[in-house]
Amino acid sequence: LFANDLAKELFGAQYNDFRSLTGMNTVALMLMIMIEKKSKILITDPDSGGHGSLPKLCANLGVHYEAIPYNTSEMQIDYEGLNSVLKNDNQVSYLFFCQSDLIQPPELDKINLPKNVGIIYDATQTLGLIAGGVLPNPLDMQKNIIMIGGTHKTFPGVTCGYVATNCEVYVHKVNQDISPNYLRNVQINNIVSVCLTMVELLRFGPAYAQDIVRIANELGHALESKGIRVKQLSNGLFSRTHQLFIEVEATKIDDAYRNFRNYGITLNKRKTPYVTGFRLGVQ
Repeated sequence: LFANDLAKELFGAQYNDFRSLTGMNTVALMLMIMIEKKSKILITDPDSGGHGSLPKLCANLGVHYEAIPYNTSEMQIDYEGLNSVLKNDNQVSYLFFCQSDLIQPPELDKINLPKNVGIIYDATQTLGLIAGGVLPNPLDMQKNIIMIGGTHKTFPGVTCGYVATNCEVYVHKVNQDISPNYLRNVQINNIVSVCLTMVELLRFGPAYAQDIVRIANELGHALESKGIRVKQLSNGLFSRTHQLFIEVEATKIDDAYRNFRNYGITLNKRKTPYVTGFRLGVQ
């Protein structure tokens, strides 16, 4: 009850569930609980910054999926393309957003969502920024939505899975199926640790979240001033989140990665349609 009350104040959700163990555990649970195998879902695949586990989990569970249309140059959802698909394909049951790479989150209010289609939104990367109010709350942008995440990126603290929704239909589905059908032996110590983080976020969250985005953009400017190319948004910012993308020629990326590691700099190598280079997180 204490965890639910804290999360309700942070995220405005009537239903908050911390019983799942990790973000990936929660993704798998949502696929098993929410998705019928005979239906089709649209997902953010790796070419749109999506987590590489989602297509694999869908394939293993027999869930038919297609990619959400994506604008690689803008690193943003192709809303016109997505709305066209939703208008013309009545087999789609859910949109599943699960992006690891994002310098600007999806603008969910631009989606013309049919009444019979739901959204599962994995906010693992940005939970702390949503809690701090620097990013819009997905739960406020659509009615048929369930927000999930893992508490170990911008939401600082131990790794724990999180499920939140204000949709009564989804509440009943999740609450009766997470335990005991798919998960038992809930780790209370994890939930207590998450409560401590939420107490901190309620007091310091806005300043913390603002500093993360500010530091990301200040670092982007500093790198650019040294002749290092950093991907930018159309409005001149480098990021609306905690992430930056350093752009490097494909022939130099492996040497650059070795140099980063030699100097103790931790980042992720990327060779994708939207960037060739490195992902850096400042959280």
